[in-house]
Amino acid sequence: MGYTHYWRNVPKLSAACVAELKELLGHAFTSGLIWRECEDSLPPIVSPKLVRFNGVGHDSYETFLLSEGSAFAFCKTGHRPYDKVVVASLKVVEKHHAKDGFTWSSDGSEAGGDFKEADELLYSLRIPM
Repeated sequence: MGYTHYWRNVPKLSAACVAELKELLGHAFTSGLIWRECEDSLPPIVSPKLVRFNGVGHDSYETFLLSEGSAFAFCKTGHRPYDKVVVASLKVVEKHHAKDGFTWSSDGSEAGGDFKEADELLYSLRIPM
């Protein structure tokens, strides 16, 4: 088992959520942190029904796939550089959709400092939490 993030009850994402995810993932893509797939240099997918990306090359692990209607899903990142993008994405979705039943958890913790880089990334992009 590897370092993993888990989520439940994925709704159709709101326009505001999609806009923030596009900003976040667009930045991560142009910074070379993520591609659509580990060997596929296309940009990530971000839509109200689907969010999909992975790390780049050897810095990839499992594809992050957030799909509308998923009752339960997970992504192992192995603490690779794209982990901060996974955590930041989950935080954005939680902010917009906790009231819709969306939840997430992780093998890491806020108290343990595991999400610090994700928080810094969101702060640098001025995405409010």
